[in-house]
Amino acid sequence: PCVAAMPPERLLTLIAGRRPPVLQRLARRRWLQRECLARSARSLAFTVSAVACGGKGVASSFAAGTTGGGSMLVGVATALSAPLFATVGLILWETHWQGSVFSLNLFKCSLATVLFALAVTFSVGGLGALWGALSMDVAVALCASSFLGVVIGDNTWLMSIKLLGARRVLLIDALKPFAAAVAGGLFFSETVTPAGVAAMALAVVGVLIVSLEREAGTTTGNVKSGRKVERLQGYALALITVALDVSGSVLTKRFGSGLGPWAIGGIRFGFAAVCMGVTTAACRVLASLRTPSVKEREASGGSLPCAPWYEMPTQSSRSWGRVTAGVFFVTFLSPAMSNRALFAVPLSLCLTLGSLSPIFCIPLVWLMKRERVSGRSIMGSVLAVLGVVAFCNTATWR
Repeated sequence: PCVAAMPPERLLTLIAGRRPPVLQRLARRRWLQRECLARSARSLAFTVSAVACGGKGVASSFAAGTTGGGSMLVGVATALSAPLFATVGLILWETHWQGSVFSLNLFKCSLATVLFALAVTFSVGGLGALWGALSMDVAVALCASSFLGVVIGDNTWLMSIKLLGARRVLLIDALKPFAAAVAGGLFFSETVTPAGVAAMALAVVGVLIVSLEREAGTTTGNVKSGRKVERLQGYALALITVALDVSGSVLTKRFGSGLGPWAIGGIRFGFAAVCMGVTTAACRVLASLRTPSVKEREASGGSLPCAPWYEMPTQSSRSWGRVTAGVFFVTFLSPAMSNRALFAVPLSLCLTLGSLSPIFCIPLVWLMKRERVSGRSIMGSVLAVLGVVAFCNTATWR
């Protein structure tokens, strides 16, 4: 307590003077804690000042580019809320899911379909407005978007991580905003200036700095990419995932303009849930008809695994509650906000803002888990914020 109440100059004097070693260690520890806190405060003040300095330019560009009374500002805020909700959900469920990735996707899509259906039912117009705006072309396009982005895209992304590791996949994912800029120019006549490309690159570099640091300690021993063929396959799958995600966003933006974000999410995740549900049913039928061989029984110790990859896991009610809360944020609120932003901002800006989940992860893990924030993460966050502010100022609003 005496050391905690001392001013910094007294602590320095105590450290430099001849005092017992225990007291010197306590004093130095307290001084280092104050220095770390002061450094974090200065970095946070710099980030806030960067956002504040760019705020006037962003607001003026919104006012000059639209007559919708700040609708573009609402679009940017909506696009930013999508990765924020996704980060909150991922922190909520984290390690509580005990089953396979396939069963998690099936649970997410099924629960999200129910939530989207309830949102459509109790929204303005209800199901009548949905049936009035829905046509066969729109339904087919949204189902194709779901098949490309959710059913196939998630699997190719997970396979690429298995072959390459998360760090290399994150490098390929950094191409997504640039691919979205090309797609926006081809399909929606959206233009990105050279200054906008530079701002986009700055934001992507900031996200990569944060992402690669967070993955550095978890992927060094699990990457199975020693063979050249496996590396090539992993890079090919990662590039295919980028193309599939951008294609799904293009289909949604081109054909879903007449529907609300709740209806779009319900159709996309409903179709994905049906596809994975049919797969699960087929696997159950095949498993019931198939008799395990003697070698399989011997390899499994006389009994077969009780939880196949397509079945839901057995876990505690607390884990189910955490996963359900996470799905509410990740698979319901986040896609709804992303669907809304697709029609309010350019495609390249929407996907750039949607890739900021690692940036939101920094303050959230500090608030929710009290994890320490490094200087490298803060530097990456500052670069990403500056890039987004500059991109908003250079984007062409339509």
